[in-house]
Formats: sequence, C-alpha cells, structure tokens
Amino acid sequence: ETIDLKDKFGFDNDDLWSLEDNIGEINGNILTATKVGETNLVLKADKDHFLYIIKVVVEKESIPEKIDSMTIKVPITGRRVKAWVALVSAILLCVIGVSSYMLIKRKK
Repeated sequence: ETIDLKDKFGFDNDDLWSLEDNIGEINGNILTATKVGETNLVLKADKDHFLYIIKVVVEKESIPEKIDSMTIKVPITGRRVKAWVALVSAILLCVIGVSSYMLIKRKK
C-alpha cells in the first residue's frame, strides 16, 4: 500500500521524512510498504526539532482483501474484471448448469 504524505499531512519537502526501520520506502512524498511490521515515521523541521513522530503499522493482507484487489483480463473483450466478480459468475453458472441437468434428467 502507498500513502501520499503531502496529501495526508500537508508537508511537501521529502527530505524531512524518515523511517526508523526498513519496513517501507519513501520516494518523493510517497510512502510505500515493503514488508510487514511497525516503525515510526518521523517528520523533522530541522536537525534537532521534530514536528511529528507517527507510528506506522504494516499488516499482512488478508485473503478477502487480496481477492478484492485482484483483476483478471477477459479474453474476449480485453477488459479487466475484479477476480471476485469472475469467481461469483463461474459459481452461479455451475449452479444453473447442475440445476438444469437435474431438471432435464428428472423429466426423462
């Protein structure tokens, strides 16, 4: 996940931001998580004066969150679709197919 520090806190000098541990990277004003853990994000006004010390916690993404963020490219249209939409559609088609098969077999 990424956070735009300028939008979040209103400071746009990227030289002032630092992380105490290596759980992320700061490029410009963008903080990007690189691994799970927690650290402090420090904003310094100058060498000895601190404006903010913010605790940052990076948590492991859960399976529902991973599925929600995944996309699948549809071969026919070339569009991208959320993975959960494709999964639910496939399950519904299977249920309809099995139900139809059972109804046809019952009529014979």
